[in-house]
Amino acid sequence: MINPKTSASTSVLEIFLQNLINYLIIRQMSMHEDVKSTLKFFSGGCAGVIAKTIIAPIDRVKFLFMGTIRNFTFQSFMNEIARINLQEGVRSYWKGNLTQIIRVFPYSGIVKVI
Repeated sequence: MINPKTSASTSVLEIFLQNLINYLIIRQMSMHEDVKSTLKFFSGGCAGVIAKTIIAPIDRVKFLFMGTIRNFTFQSFMNEIARINLQEGVRSYWKGNLTQIIRVFPYSGIVKVI
């Protein structure tokens, strides 16, 4: 029922505003999905970086064994860890970690989004 106090221009204005609000809500929802995907990408990338940084000392020793002919045993693994600490210092456990991080960040981010 039409209210006699409202004019025709008011109802057109109301319809226009309602359509505008609906359009903005739909647009905001689509932007929300973009933001959600971006957050997933960065959270996945950060998780990959943290995991690789924690595992970096073990990977370093593993790569050193891969370059030699020695047999791998737990004792030789522990000896190699002690040798690296004495000769090169604690920071050397993370040698090459930056290149791993550069490789892992986008990969982990994309895997998280998909």
